[in-house]
Amino acid sequence: MRDRDVTARTNGKCEGCEDKEVHKLLETMVAQREVSAREYDEAGRISDAEREREEMEIIQAFLPRPLEGQPLEDAVDSVVEDLEASKLKDVGRCMAELQSRYPGRIDTGTAGQAVRRALR
Repeated sequence: MRDRDVTARTNGKCEGCEDKEVHKLLETMVAQREVSAREYDEAGRISDAEREREEMEIIQAFLPRPLEGQPLEDAVDSVVEDLEASKLKDVGRCMAELQSRYPGRIDTGTAGQAVRRALR
């Protein structure tokens, strides 16, 4: 992350990396550790798998919490109302708006189901 920040500053971005880029990098780091933990489990290296999972938890603490449950339902209702969406063909438009309003906090599978329920 530090290397990317230095590169951004070298290229004229005085504020360094954008939040979007940092968020993406952290998600990549979590995904790498998931794969490593699974491979360590399969190889019988349990202590290494546990270490990877611990690192994953630490990294995830820096990521925004995904919207779930009632907060997600409220966000979906708000978007559906604001866009005056009424048909299932409006799902894509609603999902795009949700992702723009709550960047990095929308799980597309869960949110897609919530949007479909709201539009029925």
